[in-house]
Amino acid sequence: MFVGEIPSELARLAHLQFLDLAHNNLTGSIHALLVMDLSGNNLSSQIPEEIVALGLLQSLNLSGNHLTGIIPEKLGDIRSLESLDLLLNELQGAIPQSLSALTFLNYLNLSYNNLSGRIPTGSQLGTLDNSSIYIGNTYLCGSPTGKNCSENETMPNIVRDNYNGSESTWPYLGMGLGFAVGFWSVCGILIFKES
Repeated sequence: MFVGEIPSELARLAHLQFLDLAHNNLTGSIHALLVMDLSGNNLSSQIPEEIVALGLLQSLNLSGNHLTGIIPEKLGDIRSLESLDLLLNELQGAIPQSLSALTFLNYLNLSYNNLSGRIPTGSQLGTLDNSSIYIGNTYLCGSPTGKNCSENETMPNIVRDNYNGSESTWPYLGMGLGFAVGFWSVCGILIFKES
């Protein structure tokens, strides 16, 4: 059983492929987490709004999973976010206007989901004008898709059909945070042993 603070040196283990630190007595916080990559897993349900607690997060990659529901409006509260990859999920509904407030965002991939409605404009989203960001979302319109949004056009309301706000997102946030804590703990321990 490991006991104590989570060592920051875990970040230096570039070739670590698997880390499980479950059922230990680790302490400390991971609020300083900069990168979270949970791509290519079998994650399902919605993106937990509690992820905004990772206020220093610079890169979030949840691509290649089975995430459903909407993109949380609160994702725009992670002001340090530079990279957001939600490719190949089952996300629905509109792209939140709050994403345009992410002034450091320089990489965005929302392709191959079920997003619909007008693509938000302004601020940082206006600089990300590559149409491949949005490819595979049939019901998105506006720049840079080239598809005009008409006022009378009705986009399918597929969000409300599958969204149940009563479902708890804590277990999923806990899994992601538990993985990150475990990963960095083992990395630090291995670095300390090598020193």
